[in-house]
Amino acid sequence: MTRLHPLVLGMIASLAGSLFANSPVSAAPNNGGSVSKCADAYGQCGGLDWKGPRCCPFGWACSKSNDWYSQCKKTLDGSGCTNGEWSQCGGREYQGEKCCVKGTYCKYDSEWWSYCAAKPSSSHYSSSSHRPTTTTHKPTTTTHKPTSTHKPTTMTHKPTTTTHKPTTTTHKPTTTTHKPTTTTHKPTSTPPVSYPTVANKPKELRLSPKWDINAPPQDREFYWEISEVPGAIDGFNRTMLVVNGQYPGPLIEVNNGDTVVVHVTNRLPEAVTLHWHGLHQNGTQWQDGPSGVTQCPIRPGVSYTYRFLVHDVDQYGTYWWHAHRRALYIDGITGPLIVHARNDPLKRGRDFDIDQVIMLHDHYHQLSEVITEGLLTAQGFNGSAIAPSPKSMVINGVGIYNCDFATVNDTCRQLTQLDLPELRFPPNKRVRLRFIHEGAHPPFRVSVDEHVLNVIEADDTPVHALPVHRIQIATAQRYSAILDTTGHKVGDSFYLRSQMNTNCLGLPFTDLDPDGRLIIRIGEDHDDLPRTLPTSVDWSDPTTGNCTDLNPALLSPIVARDAPSHVDHVRVFNSSFAVPSGIFKWTINDITFENFAFDPLLQRVQRGESIPPMRTAVITTGLEVIDLVIQNIQGADHPFHLHNTPMYVLSSGPGLITPEQASRLQHNLTNPLRRDTITVAPGTYQVVRLITDVPGVSLLHCHIVFHQVQGLLGVIVSQPDRIRQFQIPQDNLDLCAGGNTSAIDPGRKRSLPPPPALLPAEPVAAAAVKSSRRSLRHWLDF
Repeated sequence: MTRLHPLVLGMIASLAGSLFANSPVSAAPNNGGSVSKCADAYGQCGGLDWKGPRCCPFGWACSKSNDWYSQCKKTLDGSGCTNGEWSQCGGREYQGEKCCVKGTYCKYDSEWWSYCAAKPSSSHYSSSSHRPTTTTHKPTTTTHKPTSTHKPTTMTHKPTTTTHKPTTTTHKPTTTTHKPTTTTHKPTSTPPVSYPTVANKPKELRLSPKWDINAPPQDREFYWEISEVPGAIDGFNRTMLVVNGQYPGPLIEVNNGDTVVVHVTNRLPEAVTLHWHGLHQNGTQWQDGPSGVTQCPIRPGVSYTYRFLVHDVDQYGTYWWHAHRRALYIDGITGPLIVHARNDPLKRGRDFDIDQVIMLHDHYHQLSEVITEGLLTAQGFNGSAIAPSPKSMVINGVGIYNCDFATVNDTCRQLTQLDLPELRFPPNKRVRLRFIHEGAHPPFRVSVDEHVLNVIEADDTPVHALPVHRIQIATAQRYSAILDTTGHKVGDSFYLRSQMNTNCLGLPFTDLDPDGRLIIRIGEDHDDLPRTLPTSVDWSDPTTGNCTDLNPALLSPIVARDAPSHVDHVRVFNSSFAVPSGIFKWTINDITFENFAFDPLLQRVQRGESIPPMRTAVITTGLEVIDLVIQNIQGADHPFHLHNTPMYVLSSGPGLITPEQASRLQHNLTNPLRRDTITVAPGTYQVVRLITDVPGVSLLHCHIVFHQVQGLLGVIVSQPDRIRQFQIPQDNLDLCAGGNTSAIDPGRKRSLPPPPALLPAEPVAAAAVKSSRRSLRHWLDF
């Protein structure tokens, strides 16, 4: 197919517009000689085997994204160029338009990414002075230096540098210069940025050895824009929801003691929130993110700033951020979050030499909203109430789908292993692989061919090295493991694999290849090495089996901390399911959590109101120690995640137990594993111990997102008297203005009437429990 220059496309669009001035769109002959309407704005207008319209409305041009997909985009200047500032204009394998709007030029960022940047002579970006204690990520450069040099008092932990100079940061996507000290957050008036296709930035996932762990505490400021962007990360073209046009999303990298400041502008057609997975919001609970729990959602066109201090003494390690409304994050709104600390026992240069993030994702070809709406009907999604099977395994934002399974109306380009970016590591190095499961449903088993992995971190807890062939990682969990390249020579290659445990999928997966791979090649990025497929051999250990976690008894924390020996209360969360009105729902204590997005629980408690009956809650009055028994009565395996408070993982077993039986269990209290996400299999229980030392409303939920939207959530309300003293910032409260406080999100397609007036919160309240068909009520009387 002949590729038309953007200038020619612009001339065609202008000519067609003048010929058909009385029509909202232009018309053009199709291949058969008949007349058809042009594609709609942002509609497909070209690509191999494309049989639809190839013209665009007046003022729009057919912009090529790749050989398989072209899209009508608004022309931004007289040349017909559709690439605005920050749009991709080049990079390895890039097939889209390479022009840039007037006033910008195509700036090289990496082998895989060039973008339209403002010309240096332009006054579009005014310079501004910044406080020495603030790191602001500007859009005009790709290497970001702070405005002052920080001289650390010691060089014990990092002798290679004294200047904070991170090489991977996010960029301000709007055209307004913001002062880093601004704390008022208004909707931006700048136009949305147009991203031609989802960008993959693999270099962002290699943490810089020049990071200054000794830098003084400072603001780490990020400017994010969330928007819809077409993407084909596994070859299949679909709409994705992403931050700043990229997937995985931007890296957040900070030191313990820093303040994270994220300016978010929502360009989506629906509301969104963000959650900082694994971080404790101690004193900033309203910034935790879950819609309807700690905040109201950020509506379309609105800007909001998340600002919180990372200060708890044990907050360091591997985290991630993601959307926390409905199931939106699986559409692409995720990214890594790394916290460094001088007291972290795992140190670069001693325990590892290279620091590499590995993002793991099960990919779907329909928007999460489509899947969610289907699951919440009596018919289910594709005729089933069970969470659907994914379509491909994606590692660091890339994967392979078998296009033979695509339908005639789909746009799919068949990728091969050599189309995907590689991981390159030098010989004789210890590589820290930070595995993050940012997917939706099944656990993955990760491995490296012919190499033992030494697990050194579980969630954010450093542990003594545990050698394994495969690591099973459940949704939302994180593990770090050491890969040793000793003995290799430059040019050697082998596979890193992530294999879905298909035993944990409830539906057939005929079009799924559960085995995702990236090539690891020994050498430096600048080495000219042949791109050949490895001949390495996978381990013989099973890739499927039980849907359980690594044995917590084998994961011994390096920083020893015994669990409290005294327990104030034993509480039970029983997970099961029900089918009210023919619609499948998950339950905790026989209650399907009803999420009222514009009536957040945190604000209710802060106003002195009680928890409504359809939101299962455990309430503690003060600083208490709780044993929480999480029981999976029936259904699927559930990876439960607790916000704000780490869990001491004490005991597990088959069957179901009462609180009295749980109180008599003999636990190992000597330095048990601490983590924030655990998997509970059907017909089993787990006992975890909590210290309610962070006042707030902490969500406990299954992290399989389809189970979340079907109601598998509960909350722990800690120290309500302290919550009533919270001074929730006005900009957070303003997110609720004008919202329907009786609307359930997600859930039924109707709104409930306003609930009756509620009494003030009782000093101690048990979970609201209904009578159970399985005669479990006596188990739940606390």
